[in-house]
Amino acid sequence: MALINCPECNSKVSDIANSCPKCGYPLEPKKLKTTELSEKKNTDKSAGCMIALICVAAVVLFLTLINKCSSDDNLDKINTSNVNHTINYESKNSSGVDNIEQTKVYKNDWKPAGDNLAKISKVLVKNNIYGCGEYYIFEITSNEFAIACTGDGANWNYYVVYPNLDKIYSANEQMYFEPPY
Repeated sequence: MALINCPECNSKVSDIANSCPKCGYPLEPKKLKTTELSEKKNTDKSAGCMIALICVAAVVLFLTLINKCSSDDNLDKINTSNVNHTINYESKNSSGVDNIEQTKVYKNDWKPAGDNLAKISKVLVKNNIYGCGEYYIFEITSNEFAIACTGDGANWNYYVVYPNLDKIYSANEQMYFEPPY
């Protein structure tokens, strides 16, 4: 749209106006070409499709988060009846990791780390424990995990991790862990 001069009073008038707003002189408005109209419709359709796609993605994300939260709630129902978790604290060992006693985990108790991998890995790295490429966990109590990790699939290291406290305790000879496989 552009401004043109009214042929009668020389005032500025839109090129799509039917008449001059000042003097009322009748004007022939500029007609939009059919290609301009179809391009405008296509742009409107594209914007509508983009909005619909964003809405669908938001709903999928929302449902995924709800599903994850409900599956985390089910972790509290894990049976820990065959685990003796009397815990006694000792002083820190030479690697700076605290020891813990009396924890027993059997071969069939181990599960893949799954959703807990990120928070457990964070605690391991924060405590300078490296070389664990494969993890298996057993939830002893809420937010208390026995961890079996290996870098080669044959030699296992065992820990008890408290992700909410950023604490990790190394296994000792009084603890009993069967390898996950």
